[in-house]
Amino acid sequence: MKTYKLKLTALTPIHIGTGEVYEPTNFVIDGGYLYEFDEYEFVSKLSRKDKNLLISLSNMPEVYKFFKDRKKLAIDISYNHIKVCRDIETIYRYIEKPRINFRTKEIMLNKNGKPVYNQMNILKTIKAINFNEPIISGSSLKGAIQTFLNLDKSDSQKLIIPDSIEIKADTQIGYVLRVHRNPNKKSKGQIPQMIEVITPNSTFEMIVKCKDIDIIKQKSNEFYTNANKYLYESIKSNNIKNDNQFILRVGKYVGKEFMVRQIRKLPVTKSVFSISKRKDSDIVDFGWILCEVI
Repeated sequence: MKTYKLKLTALTPIHIGTGEVYEPTNFVIDGGYLYEFDEYEFVSKLSRKDKNLLISLSNMPEVYKFFKDRKKLAIDISYNHIKVCRDIETIYRYIEKPRINFRTKEIMLNKNGKPVYNQMNILKTIKAINFNEPIISGSSLKGAIQTFLNLDKSDSQKLIIPDSIEIKADTQIGYVLRVHRNPNKKSKGQIPQMIEVITPNSTFEMIVKCKDIDIIKQKSNEFYTNANKYLYESIKSNNIKNDNQFILRVGKYVGKEFMVRQIRKLPVTKSVFSISKRKDSDIVDFGWILCEVI
């Protein structure tokens, strides 16, 4: 096996899921940023009166408002801050209030006749455990490569990719939207999911141990060309500058055609990232990354 050092540059937003979420009991939003804090430290700094008030609250919207009203304390003890889009900050501002049907202007009710509130659970992207910095996980990159190499178990064990090291990276919070692949058609309505992504132009370094990196370059080019030639050629022509570079697509929401070797029927919709939940907002695909052997 040979060892190669790669520089990775995010070309579009990337989300590598962890199964974890930001919840309104461990963040506040103010001035365009989400501030993450430790709930136990927050509670430990409350006055006895506030602690008793928190214990007495009977529903989650009241609890969320309790934290929101004490955002100064939350910001003071926060250990992470992330840029958040205006739509999400607006929702947070009224988090304790029921959702309103924008057509009828009436309070939305669930099947039990009770008011519906914004949950505001925000999907986290993966980060280094000790440093709270975004990373590209080795398993995510390896999974993308295995898709087009079609490795058996023995060969898969010979492809070794540890997690990346951040050079300069950031994250932001927006929405996952489900849109029709035909830009002239609209998809069915849905509640947009709030999500954290690695931002475009974020850069990382990663080690790859494999037989020959040129095989990965060749097979990736063939696979993505067959998957969606028009989209891939556009990404490729705008970013590939020399023979040491190649394109991969990693993470969640990359599209079914980029996750399986042979697809019988292409879904009519796809997932995209947006900083607004409006269907007519600017959207961008997930997961494109430029790899360069250095």
